[in-house]
Amino acid sequence: MTELPLVPPDRAPRVLADRFELGDAIGRGGSAIVRRARDRVTGATVAVKLIAPEALGRERFEREARALAALTAPGIVRYIAHGSDGDELYLVEAWLPGGSLRAQLAGPGVTAAEAVRAVGAAAEGLAAAHAAGIVHRDIKPEHIWLGGAADPDPAGRDTLGRVTVIDFGIARGTLDPRVTASGSAIGTPGYMAPEQARGDRRVDARADVFALGAVLFEALTGTPAFLGQSDGSTRAKVVLAPPPALRCPEAPPALAALVDAMLAKAPDARPADAGIVAAALAAITVPSGARRRASALEAATVRADPSAAPRAFVIAAGHATADPAQLAALAGARVELVDGALWLSVLPAGGGAARARDAAQAWHELLGTPAAVAAASAGLDAAVDWVAGAIARASLLGEFAAFAAPPPSVQLDATTARWIARAT
Repeated sequence: MTELPLVPPDRAPRVLADRFELGDAIGRGGSAIVRRARDRVTGATVAVKLIAPEALGRERFEREARALAALTAPGIVRYIAHGSDGDELYLVEAWLPGGSLRAQLAGPGVTAAEAVRAVGAAAEGLAAAHAAGIVHRDIKPEHIWLGGAADPDPAGRDTLGRVTVIDFGIARGTLDPRVTASGSAIGTPGYMAPEQARGDRRVDARADVFALGAVLFEALTGTPAFLGQSDGSTRAKVVLAPPPALRCPEAPPALAALVDAMLAKAPDARPADAGIVAAALAAITVPSGARRRASALEAATVRADPSAAPRAFVIAAGHATADPAQLAALAGARVELVDGALWLSVLPAGGGAARARDAAQAWHELLGTPAAVAAASAGLDAAVDWVAGAIARASLLGEFAAFAAPPPSVQLDATTARWIARAT
């Protein structure tokens, strides 16, 4: 057992419920902080998550903590206790040796066989949660924990050790009343399912299946399936762009087909839950091959030639309640709601810059919100980031209209404006 750091004699340690003696902070995220602690009853080291009540709500926290307490599957971190202390809520879980799959990917890497085994074991643990009606909603390499004396692979084909799913901090039932009809994306860009990226209210086990697929894709290839230059462009890729081809020489066709199905845009096209994924992975034999690392977590910046002809035009407008079919008819292309805040569409360049501008103007007139157009010549990232930023700035300036001239109803990036000027 790892010893806790000594507390200075002039400062007594903070103790929760007369039992859990808090030590150093080992992680932070959102409205929560995780501390190492000592259980005075058992003497064991435990992990304590301290949560701000406004992040979850006391009643919902109580319901979800009780639900997690009932999950006793080997592949899910063990619940110990929960409660409140002053203005903070706390959840106590077992302390796990080892490290995350993210650390493994950034360090020695994994073989194809290890990748399949790790994700398959995580799916087995999640299957128990799904059977209980609980959706994790934030599966990513950081939340798949590796290590421990008990190794479920006695043949020694890999060295990952026990696989455990951790951090059910934003776990929910299939319908979360905290998310409004306009939506709010909950999860981690790049791993959240399209329905999460859109801010849909109803999210079920198939969102975790998508995230498992994104983790498996990254572990097999060393490259994230969806990664943009910002959170906004990453979410847009999740919603709009197909994943790149699975380039892993050890992956048999059955594995490639399963990953494709797990990453399907439509929930109905994915396996229904993690149990189905676990069974499918268990039936696939994959050779070990070389270890692959995945430590490049920032998207490379693509420097587009400003004189190059656009390959597409990205149009966007601020969110307002509307029929997506009506917006799609005005744009002449598929329309998606990204992060519950931005209507977005990608128009082929063949229609021309003026056509994109006119479609954005039609959106503005229908929705009454700012709109923008940007040319995409070397990928969607920069264009998506530009329109999102332009709409955010226009919305902010609109609040100060009495003090500053309002921006144009439709903002154009320099390339779009130049191509419109050339055509006139």
